[in-house]
Amino acid sequence: SPLPAEGEANFKLVGEMTIHGVTSELTWDVAATFAGDTVTGLATTSFPFSRFDMSVPSVFVVLSVEDNIRLQIDFRMKANE
Repeated sequence: SPLPAEGEANFKLVGEMTIHGVTSELTWDVAATFAGDTVTGLATTSFPFSRFDMSVPSVFVVLSVEDNIRLQIDFRMKANE
């Protein structure tokens, strides 16, 4: 179906991501704004290091590292006609 010509929408985007050769499904929370042929927004997700078979970093000078990776994507898309 066509995208809205204007307004805002919040939705979830589900897809696969590959990091260090490990593929896992991630769900992104998206807040989008529609204006004519342009969509802008912010997508965020978080997951533990173990999801992609990674270890929590351990560095002597750092007291602790949270076992949670947070990713954020600011996007701007324009229709290609």
